[in-house]
Amino acid sequence: MGYHGTHKNRLTREELAQNVSVCPMCFKNFASDKAANKHYVREKFPNPSYCLKPEEVGLKEFKNTFGSVIYR
Repeated sequence: MGYHGTHKNRLTREELAQNVSVCPMCFKNFASDKAANKHYVREKFPNPSYCLKPEEVGLKEFKNTFGSVIYR
């Protein structure tokens, strides 16, 4: 198999491969840290950080082995 262990998205309870990143703001699942960072805009205080829609930054949606939605 292409993964080493699993974990769950703590909000959606979707089953994920261990290497899948979950955004701490919107709880969407991403195939890599690079993909997650692409949609997450970090601002310096006092401006709040925010998330862009994955499609806005060129990420595509797909389903993993467990049927969970992942963006890459």
